[in-house]
Amino acid sequence: MRRTELPLRPEAQALWESMETSRLAGEAQARLDAERDARHPGLREDIEAVWRGGVVQGRVDALLALLEERKVTLTVEQTVRIERCTDKELLLRWIRRAAKARTAANVF
Repeated sequence: MRRTELPLRPEAQALWESMETSRLAGEAQARLDAERDARHPGLREDIEAVWRGGVVQGRVDALLALLEERKVTLTVEQTVRIERCTDKELLLRWIRRAAKARTAANVF
C-alpha cells in the first residue's frame, strides 16, 4: 500500500504509520511462519493437535463439573465414558443436555 506524498495532519500521519507497521508485521510473521514450517515440518499440525486435545479436555472437565453442580449421579462406566471421549462435538451435545438434565439418562 502506498500513499501519495501529501502533507497529513499529525493524527492522520500517526494512523497511516500504524497501518503500515501492522502490514509489515503481518508480512514478517508470514515469512517467519513459512521458515518455521520449512525447518520443522509437521510442527504446526502437532501444535494444532495439542490445542484440539486441550479443547476436548476442557469440555470433559466442564461436563463433569456441570453434572456435579446439578447433582447428577454418574456410574463409574458413565464417568469413564465421558473421560475417554475425544469427540468434541459429542461432548458439546452432552454439555447442552446436562444443562437441563436431572439424571444421567437425560445426558446420554
